[in-house]
Amino acid sequence: MKKFFSIIALGAMTISLSSFTSSVQIAESSLNCTDAAIATHDFAMSIGYSMADASFYADVTYEICMHR
Repeated sequence: MKKFFSIIALGAMTISLSSFTSSVQIAESSLNCTDAAIATHDFAMSIGYSMADASFYADVTYEICMHR
């Protein structure tokens, strides 16, 4: 459970850091969200999550980022 919250916290921090720019074009926003998803995936893999779980968390991070 601790790992789960670590993944969510990393995603939230990454998203909040990428939201500092006020006028971001869609392409740039998509690139920032892709970077956030990759960082989340890499972090999940580094703490022992399976590829499927890491991919799931990366997808969730990307979707949250794109809909902010």
